[in-house]
Amino acid sequence: MERKNNTLVHDFIFLGLTDSEEIQSILFMLFLLIYLVTVLGNAGMILIIRLDLQLHTPMYFFLSHLSFLDLSYSTVITPKTLENLLTSTKHISYGGCLVQMYFFVFLGATECFLLSSMAYDRYVAICNPLHYPVVMSTRFCCSLVFGSYLIGFVDSFVTVLRMSRLHFCDSNVIHHFFCDTPPVLALSCTDTHDIEIMIFIVAGSTLMVSLITISVSYVSILSTILKITSTSGKRKAFSTCASHLLGVTIFYGTMIFTYLKPSKSYSLGKDQVASVFYTIVIPMLNPLIYSLRNKEVKNALIRVMQKGEEMPRFPSDLNLYRTQMKNVTEATMFILMGFTDDFEVQVFLFLLFLAIYLFTLIGNLGLVILVMGESRLHNPMYYFLSVLSFLDACYSSVVTPKMLVNFLAEDKSISYLGCAAQMLLFVTFGTTECFLLAAMAYDRYVAIYNPLLYSVSMSPRVYVPLIVASYVGGILHASVHTVATFSLSFCASNEIRHVFCDIPPLLAISCSDTHTNQLLLFYFVGSIEIVTILIVLISYGFIVLAILNIHSAEGRRKVFSTCGSHLTGVSIYHGTILFMYVRPSSSYALDHDMIVSIFYTIVIPMLNPIIYSLRNKDVKAAMKKLFGKNWCINKVHFSH
Repeated sequence: MERKNNTLVHDFIFLGLTDSEEIQSILFMLFLLIYLVTVLGNAGMILIIRLDLQLHTPMYFFLSHLSFLDLSYSTVITPKTLENLLTSTKHISYGGCLVQMYFFVFLGATECFLLSSMAYDRYVAICNPLHYPVVMSTRFCCSLVFGSYLIGFVDSFVTVLRMSRLHFCDSNVIHHFFCDTPPVLALSCTDTHDIEIMIFIVAGSTLMVSLITISVSYVSILSTILKITSTSGKRKAFSTCASHLLGVTIFYGTMIFTYLKPSKSYSLGKDQVASVFYTIVIPMLNPLIYSLRNKEVKNALIRVMQKGEEMPRFPSDLNLYRTQMKNVTEATMFILMGFTDDFEVQVFLFLLFLAIYLFTLIGNLGLVILVMGESRLHNPMYYFLSVLSFLDACYSSVVTPKMLVNFLAEDKSISYLGCAAQMLLFVTFGTTECFLLAAMAYDRYVAIYNPLLYSVSMSPRVYVPLIVASYVGGILHASVHTVATFSLSFCASNEIRHVFCDIPPLLAISCSDTHTNQLLLFYFVGSIEIVTILIVLISYGFIVLAILNIHSAEGRRKVFSTCGSHLTGVSIYHGTILFMYVRPSSSYALDHDMIVSIFYTIVIPMLNPIIYSLRNKDVKAAMKKLFGKNWCINKVHFSH
């Protein structure tokens, strides 16, 4: 978009990574997955370090700040990138561009100096271990972290202040996927020589000082390691250093490649690929490089989940698993009691739930493939449906496979960590679906009540953030309940009177005070239910008003049919959740609650493709078109 004779630009247009819709869809799914892993990995690392006292050391103090920086760093870039991958108008306001640039430079520069501080910390720990507690005191560590943030602030403030004085009179199209300094400089119609020199000096000084610190530290570490006589000791130290150096090399290599060169040599393809590494990939890898490969972190994770003390291992006999653990402070596993002990009934339930699960996977994953592959279904309604189908497939897969195994197995145990993981994923997908159902109701309201403005009101800038916010809300809600539940002690019994690790049955067997957990469950679930149900009810209230104004009887019937299907699914789903969670745990009853749970964990994921999609003419037409193509291909193939 050319803007001749105009020095004031109100917004910019991102050229993005590619113009191919198919590649954009693939990149969207890939980057969304990476972003979710980044959020979970870094937020989880911060939580573990805060909760475990044995990780309250300088090394993990720095790691917690690195995780916070990576989480923030990725959040500044990735959500906007995800939105632009699915939108045709990839614009950002002038002020928004400067804000994104400010936080990007601030967090990047801070991370450079924090990596230097971490290298120095490793140098002191390995080269001078006797003086380590004195040298790396709390006051000194806080000063290093504060200094890193301060330098990052100064770097970003100076850079953005100079960039804000540029004029853009030729074009507002940024050849990148975010507001980085080189592509923005390339657009300016004023002389950028002084700013380029300033950025080169600031970025160069930041990189050189931090790199020199890291290099000197690791040279000293290497010389110390070579003096170690133990082969296992050398291998352990080398392994730790190699992991750190790998992250540093990728991060600094891409930074130097991108910034320490004239802006005239800016190349869309190469620089964008390099940028993807340090803005999206590196924040995901850092928890793996610095933490998840670390035995102390793994042990801390187990301690956080088990609250410190391990109980003796039980023999493999199921009867011993089911003993009451009176004199033990913690359980290392749980027994899922299930529906019944009658073997014939278990076989029948196994076959029934296996058929339901296979239908669920085929229906939901088939719908996802159909929406992605059929261009006529590329609109907000079907994007929401494809995300809902993906959620239902995952939701069912968290619970059903383990349930099927337990129907035919004598050993119905699940590990402590396995139980926590199942709860985390189960609550994440369940909460995300609540928010997504509310977003879908709002989408239907806009489409029916105000159809002329539908394409504007439900643009990718609206529905992509709604989807991302639903996932983030689900992850945060699940994290709160999982941490709160598994911070309790389970010393009375390890028998869960349910078919999976749900919150109420776990609270029922805890020997700790669960009053706070019950309040958390009641208020959090209650608030989410009230907010999402209100959105659904208000949306459908306006839809009913719009329907009553339709003069055509056939038109009314068509819209009522669609709304009736949606409201049926919403009513069953929210009804069972309200029945299960918005009440005191003392009223927990095995038979009733397990049957109710079956609806929203197994039955509803199977019904949703029928309720929302298979009764839809557009989906049926897309299926016929897809099968028609395959039939024609097979006919041509066999005719030859």
